[in-house]
Amino acid sequence: VEAINKQVNSELSASYSYLAMSAFCERLKFTGAARWLRLQSQEEYMHAMKLFDFVLARDENVDLVAIERPYIAFNTVADVFIAATERGMRETGRLRKASCGKGPLDRPAPAASVPDHGDRLRLQASCPCRGQRPKARGNRSEERMRSWDGS
Repeated sequence: VEAINKQVNSELSASYSYLAMSAFCERLKFTGAARWLRLQSQEEYMHAMKLFDFVLARDENVDLVAIERPYIAFNTVADVFIAATERGMRETGRLRKASCGKGPLDRPAPAASVPDHGDRLRLQASCPCRGQRPKARGNRSEERMRSWDGS
């Protein structure tokens, strides 16, 4: 139950972080990105509630702790998505450690000389359980992201 309570709090913290990222994107008029991040926030909240209900259904105590203020000092939308990806990697690692014992994704950060954010994300996104890397999707400029929003 202690591990589940910890995960409930982690999911709520993730929800809060994604909501802050959504607000940043909305303020910069990246409405499509803001909408997507708000959906991520709702998804994390839903995960928390499922675990919350699971604990209560077993007549155990739910132990909620204070949620830290999320990081909001982003400079660009690309920074938001790097932070979102890194957060997702930490959560995936935490869940993987709890479920299959292979541990968090704790490989060293990429070198500072990595040429672009896309390469950095691809380096961080390899899965130690499968030994595979995701297919490269290329980079999107902020201008192109704006065009997705119809602005």
